[in-house]
Amino acid sequence: MNEVFKIGNEAVVMDPSSEAIPFLQNADPNFTVQSIRPSGKFIPKFQTAKDNGLLEAKEQEAMGMLYACELCGWNCRANRFTEKGKCGLMDKTLYYAPFIHVAEEPVINPSVVLNFTGCSMSCVYCVRQVQKKQEVLSENAESFWKRISGLVQSYPAVCSIEFGGGDPNPYLPWILTCLKYSPDDLFLPLVWNSSLFVSEKGIGLLDGIVDVYLPDFAFGNDSCAKRLSGVDGYMAAATQGIELMVGQKAKVIVRVLVLPGHVECCHKKSIDWLSQYKDRLWISELDQYVPVHMASKYPEIYKRPKREEIKEVEEYAAKKGLKSVLGASDFWERIG
Repeated sequence: MNEVFKIGNEAVVMDPSSEAIPFLQNADPNFTVQSIRPSGKFIPKFQTAKDNGLLEAKEQEAMGMLYACELCGWNCRANRFTEKGKCGLMDKTLYYAPFIHVAEEPVINPSVVLNFTGCSMSCVYCVRQVQKKQEVLSENAESFWKRISGLVQSYPAVCSIEFGGGDPNPYLPWILTCLKYSPDDLFLPLVWNSSLFVSEKGIGLLDGIVDVYLPDFAFGNDSCAKRLSGVDGYMAAATQGIELMVGQKAKVIVRVLVLPGHVECCHKKSIDWLSQYKDRLWISELDQYVPVHMASKYPEIYKRPKREEIKEVEEYAAKKGLKSVLGASDFWERIG
């Protein structure tokens, strides 16, 4: 990873890996790898689910759903063994080489990150569409865990394992199969980093498997979502997704990537809605938006967000009582 985007006089480092630490420290002498780890011996939910048979049952159900897919917000019911779903994917699992991300939220940082290709949304500013060509893998579970174990051994400070993208939701059957073969001595929290264009059945399959949900609440209305991400019914899918996540015994960190020109129409509206769950989730405001891919066709987002916009979103979230995940020292002690 370690992609650097230069926008005007700003440099934005996207997905910095452990190899980028010297570069980051040279650019900012105050840079440190911040981490808030679970105390004691943490037992991830997927390990318990593996032992009690829940994981295998969910895997079988998920595999069956590939015949009439309802794994994401499209609920298109395509037979992904014979045709592409509305997401553009079939049954083959493709992902980029996993890496150690050193600049995630402190409570999950550093994280071994696995990003899948493809997504149910088609965001016009998608950074994955313009990143340098990367190795694309399609491996069995044994080869996958050899890679993961090698990364964990090379960097013992790793705090979590994160499935991202693209979006992991369409790949849920493969992920559940893979988790069945995870090392028995792997005791890292499992993070599900996805868009909020999700389905009830997809999130239901993750109940009892995921330790931390990390959804991106990108928009505050269907019009902006349709125009900039090409999806229908975004708000219904996104709000249902949050409701399902906070209803499970998992922790929820909602990311808000600040888009220029969308503070009033999107971010404040999404924060207003999230405030009803202020005791059940944390918020993470991101300032790393870069105007790439097809952003040049949309003047209001063809620029970096202003510092004033980022500050306005942060202050509005605090005003509404939402807890920032930054410095959340009690994150792992709280129930949920």
